[in-house]
Amino acid sequence: MGLAADDGLLIASVRIVATDAGTLSEPRDVLIRNGRIERIPETGAGCGNARCERFNAAGEYLMPGLLDLHIHLEADRAPEDPHLDLSAWYALLAMSCGVPGLRGLGSCAEDIPALRSR
Repeated sequence: MGLAADDGLLIASVRIVATDAGTLSEPRDVLIRNGRIERIPETGAGCGNARCERFNAAGEYLMPGLLDLHIHLEADRAPEDPHLDLSAWYALLAMSCGVPGLRGLGSCAEDIPALRSR
């Protein structure tokens, strides 16, 4: 029997990068439920009385998603390769580098929903 989507995820023994303070924590546990950090319990405390999936992140780092607040996605196709969708390519590249937030300057407002869905 699998866990329900709202049962949560415990990221165990991860070092937390505090980008605002420029610090790195000792290994901690982080409990995520419904897409948000619910709490940062003492390491080894588990999920409390609730059910959750456990992910061992020993040796890994957890940091907030970064924002790129100055991008230009006006060009929809690359001149070198008309089949390459530049905006979708850049969005995937940004996500893979830990940048889930993009702010397109000069982009047409009506193009944004299509980019989000891609």
